[in-house]
Amino acid sequence: MPAYRSFDAAVFEALFATAPDAMVAVDRNGVIVLANPQAERLFGYPPGALAGRAVEALLPAAVRQAHVGHRTHYMANPR
Repeated sequence: MPAYRSFDAAVFEALFATAPDAMVAVDRNGVIVLANPQAERLFGYPPGALAGRAVEALLPAAVRQAHVGHRTHYMANPR
């Protein structure tokens, strides 16, 4: 693996972890794969506890089902 690839990954991880805003990344199924410390604090989760949860768990119950539909539509035609 070229050295720049590991550098790029390290830079990404550092920027993601230290960004001032909460950030959450999800896969195509809406499962959280990355959450930075700011997101964990904002939503009241301990470090590492958001990964593996459905992103809809972070939303008010009244809008969760609608969000599943919006997310599914977006993933089918992202733009």
